[in-house]
Parts: sequence; C-alpha cells; structure tokens
Amino acid sequence: MGQPLKTQSYQINTINEQDKEKIINELYLINSKIFSGLDLNEMKIFLTNPKADRIKYLVYRDKDGNALGYTAIIFFLLKMEDGLKRIINATIGILPEFRGGIKGPKKFFQFESVKWKCRHPTVPLYIVEGNVHPASYLLLVKDLPRLWPRPGDDGSPEMQKLLLTVAYILDMKCPDPKRPFVRDIVWTTIENEYERSYWANSRMPEVRDYISRNPNYSSGEGLLYILPFDAKNFFINLYALIKNNIMKSFMHNN
Repeated sequence: MGQPLKTQSYQINTINEQDKEKIINELYLINSKIFSGLDLNEMKIFLTNPKADRIKYLVYRDKDGNALGYTAIIFFLLKMEDGLKRIINATIGILPEFRGGIKGPKKFFQFESVKWKCRHPTVPLYIVEGNVHPASYLLLVKDLPRLWPRPGDDGSPEMQKLLLTVAYILDMKCPDPKRPFVRDIVWTTIENEYERSYWANSRMPEVRDYISRNPNYSSGEGLLYILPFDAKNFFINLYALIKNNIMKSFMHNN
C-alpha cells in the first residue's frame, strides 16, 4: 500500500446497512493489526454504539482505495442532575507503518468539536476516554494541560465526580473499586517484548504516573481521562483551524 492520499468521512446514521457493514469490516481489519481482544461483533457494537446520538468516521486511504487507518468520533448527549452535557469519545487506529504520514486525526477532531460547540454554545462539552496505553497518554498529557488525571493532579472534586458519572452512564465497568479511574476497555495495544520493557522501565514522570494508576493496561484495562472543551480550548482549536486553512491557501496559491 502507498502513502495516504485521500480521506473519506462517514456519518453512521446516514449510510445504508450494506455500506455500514463494509466499512466496519474494513476498520476491523485495521484494528486487528493494532489492538487485540476485540472480535468483529464487539467492534460492530462499539462503532454503532446505540447510546450515541451521532457517530462519524474518517478513513485514510491510499491511491488504490485501501484503508490505512481511521478516526472514530462518538457523540453522546447525557441528561445529568445539573443539565445536559455533550460527551465526545474518540478512537484512532492507524497502521504502524503509516503513523508518521497521517496528520488527519487531530484536524478532524478539532473541526468536529469546534463545529458542534458553535452550534450549541451553551451546552458544556467534554472529551472522555479510557486510555489503553502509556504512549498515547504521554502525548495527550503533554499537549493538554487541562486533561485529568495527570501526574500530581486528579482534577477538582467536581471534575472527578463528572468523569465517574459519565463512565457509569456509559456502562464502563470498574475492575477494581480501589482504582476508580480504571475501567475494563477489553482491547489492548499489540506490542512486542522490547516495547513492553521500554514502557515498564521508562523514567518519564507521565509514564510512571500512568503505570502506577493502571498497572494492568496490557490486560485490557484503560485509564479514564476527561478534558473540558471550555472557552480557552475552543479558541485554541478555532485558531489552529483558521491558521491551517490560511497556510493551505497560501501554499496552494504559491
């Protein structure tokens, strides 16, 4: 397969069953090369989550149309004690040999988050995920200073309560009550002995913090995190999108 040349986006509730099955089978083949622990039926349930009110996929393809990776963004609208809250859950799966050449996930996530917030400015928006590997957690916690939990900071009591409430509503099971921020995600990142040893012996504080909180990540347990998409994050992402479009226009015209 060649380098990624195009992307295709799909909204799950606007495509017919035949196309939906084709896309899910395609994404499962990619997933099975990156993660273990999830069969085709479980993948289908995950990617067509009945509790979600909106699900979008972005699929990265080569010139022959072969899928190289995907980003799935799942939207939930939850009615809570203090009003409605929008929750976004995102999953990224990219074949290892193409991870350096695919830049789409961040832009896709920024665009969808900003677009939704523009349409619904008064509804609080949060990103909630169960992270299954220290490598991805390391990237997130370094780039996002308002992501919790993080080394030395579990977040405010209000943020902790919200995170655990969302996990409960979305039926994310807790395997050990002594570690409430850990949930049973089922799938695990495929890694060899060298990679496993590298992360186990890492001295980076973010990695040590992740492993201390979630020592059984290789068994399918994920560390919950929450990121409020507040005014500051909204304008940061809006600026990034505008800057990117200006740069693309400049390069195209020159």
